[in-house]
Amino acid sequence: MLQDATRCLIFDDTDLSKTGKTIEGVSKIYNHVSKTYYLGFKLLVAGYWNGSVFIPVDFSLHRESKTSKLKYGLTA
Repeated sequence: MLQDATRCLIFDDTDLSKTGKTIEGVSKIYNHVSKTYYLGFKLLVAGYWNGSVFIPVDFSLHRESKTSKLKYGLTA
């Protein structure tokens, strides 16, 4: 392995659409790329990349809400 290889910690959020008949806690997700709504979750992944391999370190699933009464998603 090269001594000057790039290494970094990556945080990525991605949309996971619903694929089953019933899933507990699923919410309406807005996709900013396709400008559409669908049922699913948001996936937040933290991982280490050494220049050739991505190693997931931690992850969390979140749901969204447009109303302020329902506090889905990341906490303050």
